[in-house]
Amino acid sequence: MKAVKVVLAGLVMAGAVVLLCWRIAPLLEEKPVPQPPAPKKALPIDQKIEAVGIVDLDGKPVSTADLLAAAAGKPLIVAFWSATWPQCHRSEARLVEAAKGWTEKGVKVVLVDPIAKETAQEIRAYLEKKKLPFPAYRDEARTLASRLVVPVTPYYYLIDKDSVVRYAGAFETGTPGQKNHAPHLANAVEDVLAGRPVRVKSSTQVG
Repeated sequence: MKAVKVVLAGLVMAGAVVLLCWRIAPLLEEKPVPQPPAPKKALPIDQKIEAVGIVDLDGKPVSTADLLAAAAGKPLIVAFWSATWPQCHRSEARLVEAAKGWTEKGVKVVLVDPIAKETAQEIRAYLEKKKLPFPAYRDEARTLASRLVVPVTPYYYLIDKDSVVRYAGAFETGTPGQKNHAPHLANAVEDVLAGRPVRVKSSTQVG
């Protein structure tokens, strides 16, 4: 009888040990060390952009090299824009007005729509309705938008005759006519045409 009690006591003890190990095992597992979030991709300021393909509204392939060649040695403004997003429409009138002066100096402005769901027909209809005088292209696969880094639309890039990005960001910040107004894109164009360093190379655009 004594031997039976000893055996039973041993079984109870063994069970307790197994249960204890089962309970504390997760606590002993090596937990992964928390990693910091991946850094945001930096804007390619002062970097040369290789030829990247997009398409015109007829579906014909076009590259950024073609657009720069058409600029004939002058700066190129690439406006990432949407035909259906209201935020893009708010600065259109000022862009058209500013482009009148830029065109006289040889600066080209093109619109690039990176929104896959927007069709060429929608884009063409909007351009005609608003009488926007700029050639428009589609970046349905966001190849160019990914290469240049386009966090929101609208978003503007100024590329010089050597395919180097000189400015990226908002058309302007603040309100025209007010003290807080800063026409960043216009200033950048002026600086590049004058052959001097760009005063403000990037700015934040609220999309």
